[in-house]
Amino acid sequence: IREYANYLKIGHKLIQLDQLFASIFSTREDVHMLINCFDAVLHPSQTEGFGLEVLEAMAHGRMVLCSTGAGAVDCVPADWSFPAGNSDVLAASIDSIKKEGKWQEQAGRCVERAKCYQWEDIRQKYVDLWKGLN
Repeated sequence: IREYANYLKIGHKLIQLDQLFASIFSTREDVHMLINCFDAVLHPSQTEGFGLEVLEAMAHGRMVLCSTGAGAVDCVPADWSFPAGNSDVLAASIDSIKKEGKWQEQAGRCVERAKCYQWEDIRQKYVDLWKGLN
């Protein structure tokens, strides 16, 4: 991702979100404010559980590109996913989105899809899963 961002001459704008969230954003309102700053969100995880931030971004009407390595890939339309670790496909997806302006058209689609998932339901599934491991 960093290589592609440097190619686009925006590498200096990349931020490490986990550090940013830990140091600046402490409330849900802060997170909402941050998400509203973006046109689209990239979730490049190669191995991850569910990824609630994907649903959060979609609930804000943000298109999310999600790798097939993330559990949340099941929440995004197939044309918004890319093979985990394949930066060439990711780069092509970003180029296509930029050219076609898809993120603006897809806002309503994102919100409607996110409504199919509720935080409490997903949290309970995590609890049940953890209890089942004991």
